[in-house]
Amino acid sequence: MLENLVIWLQSNQNLIVWVGISSLLLFIGTLIFIPIIIINIPYDYFSYRVRHKLKEKHPVIRIISIILKNIIGYIFILMGIAMIFLPGQGLLTISVGFFLIDFPLKYNFECWLINHRPLLYSINWIRKRTGKREIEFLNSDQKGKI
Repeated sequence: MLENLVIWLQSNQNLIVWVGISSLLLFIGTLIFIPIIIINIPYDYFSYRVRHKLKEKHPVIRIISIILKNIIGYIFILMGIAMIFLPGQGLLTISVGFFLIDFPLKYNFECWLINHRPLLYSINWIRKRTGKREIEFLNSDQKGKI
């Protein structure tokens, strides 16, 4: 059994190197981009039931922006799933991906997700370190129940 593993590792050295390089790049990328996204979330993002839309932009720019935002969100979700098995901030990356994509009842899901103490603590810790206000909710009674 162990011999088979050694043989497989020796015959797939290129694959192992590429997985290692990809893992390192994903890890470094999330260390850079996740905080940037988190500090750019408005502190009152959860204080309104209706999301701000890109209505004031030209329709073509709005559609392109929505498509790009969704593509980036799905990439973050896939990277987060990979980081569950590879080094990196997998759950935080998946969460940021869900914040970027559009789907029905997204706001309810976001409230449910953000109300998990470890995630909210991590987000607010990053925001405090950069001088940003903590995430605020509609009110403490409606937290996650919208």
